[in-house]
Amino acid sequence: MREQPATIAKERRETPIVALTGTPVLLVLLLAASGCAALIYEIVWFQLLQIVIGASAVSLGFLLPAYMGGMCLSSAFFARVVAARHHPLRVYALLELGIGLFGLLELFGVPWIGRLYVA
Repeated sequence: MREQPATIAKERRETPIVALTGTPVLLVLLLAASGCAALIYEIVWFQLLQIVIGASAVSLGFLLPAYMGGMCLSSAFFARVVAARHHPLRVYALLELGIGLFGLLELFGVPWIGRLYVA
């Protein structure tokens, strides 16, 4: 006997893709460190923009929409790009690595853009 499509869809919603039984302490510490690093990035980018633009209100006006808009757009479209078969922690680790590399590029890119802005 065939199952109804509604029953199959309900089972798929209730079954997690990757079951993480318990929360390891190391994972909680890594997530806390990630949030701390995000705040540090935001402060550093704010200071760099203040140097380039010269006004704290304007630099904050650039920083917050870029920061929050990036999170909004990535949460809206990321699920469509990454397949559900990938392990969530591995995907998260790759995202954090990308953010770290982008942060290093920003240290060199913002002063370069500042020189273009002044010229």
